[in-house]
Amino acid sequence: MNGFPETSNTFSAQGKKVFDLLRNYCSTFSGISVRSLADFLFEVGRNMHLMRMDIEGAEFPIFESTPPEVWDRIDRIVMETHEEAGGRSQGLLVNTLKKQGFYVKIRPMFLYAIRPELSLQNNDR
Repeated sequence: MNGFPETSNTFSAQGKKVFDLLRNYCSTFSGISVRSLADFLFEVGRNMHLMRMDIEGAEFPIFESTPPEVWDRIDRIVMETHEEAGGRSQGLLVNTLKKQGFYVKIRPMFLYAIRPELSLQNNDR
C-alpha cells in the first residue's frame, strides 16, 4: 500500500500512531510515495553530510534494511532513539553504525555518529 509495510509491529507506541496515520493518509490521497534511504540518496545523487532522524521507532527497520554502500555515503548522524520499539535496544543501532565505520556516542534516547576522519578529536585544533 503506497510503499508502507502492512504492519506497525516494529514501531514504538508513538510510532504506531504515526505509522497508522500516515498509512491511512497515503491510502486516501494519491501521489504520496515512500522511498528507502538507498533510493533517496540515489535520487539526490550526492553524499549526505548530516542525517537527522526522529522517526518514532522506525529507525530499526531502516537500519536493518540499509545496505553498507548506502552508509558509506553518510558523514554524520544525529538521531533520537526509541528503545521500546519492538523490544529492541540502542545497542543494535550502535553496533550497526560501528560496523559501518562510524565513531558513535550515545546518550539516553539520543545517538550521535560521525566518520572518524571528520571528528574534531582526530584533528590538531
